[in-house]
Amino acid sequence: MTHPEPSLSASGYRPQPLLVQEDSCYGVERVRERGFSFAPQVHREERVKVPMRDVVCPVCGKSSQIPAAALSAQCVHCRAHFETTPYVLRSGTRHRILRTLGNVVIPEDAELSHLDITCSDLVISGKVSGRFCAARRLELRGRARVTGELSADSLSVPSGASVTVTPSVMSQNVELRGELRGRLIAKRQVHVYSSGRLLGDCRAEKLLLDPGAVHEGFLLK
Repeated sequence: MTHPEPSLSASGYRPQPLLVQEDSCYGVERVRERGFSFAPQVHREERVKVPMRDVVCPVCGKSSQIPAAALSAQCVHCRAHFETTPYVLRSGTRHRILRTLGNVVIPEDAELSHLDITCSDLVISGKVSGRFCAARRLELRGRARVTGELSADSLSVPSGASVTVTPSVMSQNVELRGELRGRLIAKRQVHVYSSGRLLGDCRAEKLLLDPGAVHEGFLLK
């Protein structure tokens, strides 16, 4: 008497996928399950985009891009080394001479003298003296008192501020919403808003006075 052969599934047999090795005659690049692929496999590398920012070299004056989080860099044009560290200068600070493409803040309670600062953006709220040069923006806040050389690409005095500069401040463009006492020299435009007061002589290519704005002084040529 013949007995029927047991089925493959009943005997515990499970079909396995067909594995094709790299060195097989089919020439595929790696092991494949259940079939072949003759197309080459392309591995794409995901590149992380690093945030960048534009800077102007303080030595050669040419612009370039550096990582936004960098604290120092080297100019790609003249190879000069410069730092981009931000600073907050308080009374008693040891930083009297600064050359940075970062921002500098001098708070309201600071009283500093004999400073020599070149930076990107400069905010002054305290009483200071020395030489100050902001490559981009200078903002005079609160009851700031500045004595010495003061220059910037753009100058702003926010509403509610009452600041004094001696002898003068030089800028390309000026926006006054608060009060500025001192001589103002602008190579382009001075805009005094309705809440603004300019108490001093002014030299500018264009002077705009909104209704309610005040200018007491001479308009120099």
